[in-house]
Amino acid sequence: MADVDDVFQAEVFDPRSLNRWVTVIANEYAQLSIVPKLLAKIRQLAPDLKVRIVDFDRRAHAKRLADGDVELAIGFSTFVDDSLPRISLIDEHYCCVAGERSEIARAVRSPVDLAGFAYVDFADSASYSGNAVERFLAANDVPPRTPVATLACYTSLRPFLEHNDVVAFVPSAVASACQFKRIEFEVKPDSFSAVVAWHRRTSGSALGQWLRDLVRECVGDASSTPNLR
Repeated sequence: MADVDDVFQAEVFDPRSLNRWVTVIANEYAQLSIVPKLLAKIRQLAPDLKVRIVDFDRRAHAKRLADGDVELAIGFSTFVDDSLPRISLIDEHYCCVAGERSEIARAVRSPVDLAGFAYVDFADSASYSGNAVERFLAANDVPPRTPVATLACYTSLRPFLEHNDVVAFVPSAVASACQFKRIEFEVKPDSFSAVVAWHRRTSGSALGQWLRDLVRECVGDASSTPNLR
């Protein structure tokens, strides 16, 4: 029964009584759009609970959850290990963004217009899939192009846009969190799912359930249902 890992707890769970550290794995998308709201809720409801945020590692996140030193992982379902139960948080899509004073943003009316303008890409990571953007552009008759730069992360885009009039594609929630100027199209790239995942052994953990519920509240979808595959 040691493997049960105190799944069943007789006492009533009171988050205000928590005085410990918890670790949450989050990709850059989650760190920008979900984690700030999550930590605000935790500070209000469990003021003595300390949270350590670590980057999402495709190769290591499942083992860290299995080892018990991480409570949950937040990221894109495509990159989450198939063995982990998860809750779908929101269906996301990439959107086109530009700088606040962009001349390009005023000239672009449809995806095909992007063919004449410079753009920046991002390195493939647990927070970005260039293939999804390429499929969208190809489907809208935008020929393959070479980016003027490939950035390592979304957070480097804002200062880049202050000095360069280019476009980029980022997840919709990142565009909102970073207050990028959107270039809206009637047609959108294919959607993908952001999820919160955990190890099956801790499915009944009161702390884990509480944290998962808070994450769901942060994206405004408390009606999500678990996927226990």
